This record gives sequence, C-alpha cells and structure tokens, in this order.
Amino acid sequence: MDFDRATATIAYEMYHFRCLAQLYRDGKAEGGFWGQVCAQSLLLHLRIMIEFFYGKRPNDQDVTIKQFLAADGFSFSPELQEVPERMLLTSKTPNRPRSMTMREVKEALNQRLVHFGIGRWHGYHPGLDDYEPCFDDLEARIVAFRKALPEHLMIIFDNRLRQFQTRDKNITVPIASAPTLNW
Repeated sequence: MDFDRATATIAYEMYHFRCLAQLYRDGKAEGGFWGQVCAQSLLLHLRIMIEFFYGKRPNDQDVTIKQFLAADGFSFSPELQEVPERMLLTSKTPNRPRSMTMREVKEALNQRLVHFGIGRWHGYHPGLDDYEPCFDDLEARIVAFRKALPEHLMIIFDNRLRQFQTRDKNITVPIASAPTLNW
C-alpha cells in the first residue's frame, strides 16, 4: 500500500471532520441552507471516519486503520486498537433506540447519504444529536493516529493540514475562518 498517499488523503478527511464537528459544537452549523450543507458534510465525513477506524476492510480498495497498525514504524496506541461495539445515543425523540451498534450507525448513514431508497423515509433515522457521541471518540482516535505515525508520515500529515488551514483562511462565507485544530 502507498502509505504516503493514504496519509495525505486521510488527513483531508480528518481535517474536514474535525472542522465540521467544531462548527456543529459551536452552533455555527445550525439553520438555513449553510447549516444544512455543513450538517450533511459532517455526516459524510463521519461516515468515512467510521469506516476508517471501525471498518473491517470489505474489499481490496478500502483503507482502514488496520493496515496502518500492521505497518512498520506505526506506534501502538490503545485508542486505535479497541473498537466500541455500541454507540450510546443522546436523543430524547420518541421511538429512537438508546444505543446502536457501529454497523447500525454505518447503515443509517448509508441510507441517509448514499442510497436513495425507502430507507430515507421509512424507519429510524438518527439526527445530528444522536451522532454527536461519536465525535469525542473519533477525535481521540484522530489525535492518537497522528501521534502513532512514523516521522516521515507525520510530516506528510502535518504538511497536508497546513495546506488546508492556509487555504481556509481565505474563506469568508459561511465561515469567517477555519477552526483551530490544536494537537
């Protein structure tokens, strides 16, 4: 596997997930068209992070944390080894389960984001508040992932993040400036 390219690409996904999660938590992703765009983008990047950190690598083209964990020079980190079986939901909406397996979360996101079928209007659909408990776990995994990278991959990762942060300083609508992403 080309770990240099995989690292640069996953840095893109991690950066956008972290920015959008921060916007959501700060209340800047609420209401109107831009709020909906931010929310849908957050869920898309959440889906990608779930597949990367919790996925089982169903085909030869998917890249997951397991491949990085098996690579030479990648540091051991308990945050990256343990996968939660269930996710506790926080919504108070009636008829929503109190928890979901990570597979159920992934399938709910699939139905909402990538499949156009009856799953969009039939059955249980978690809201953003339901997915929010994933954010802290994924944030810890992203930080642990960066720390576990061998030095040359950490340089690639950090350079890619700097490119995004520099680019996003020029954004004026709907975000005044890119969120800070301290490690």
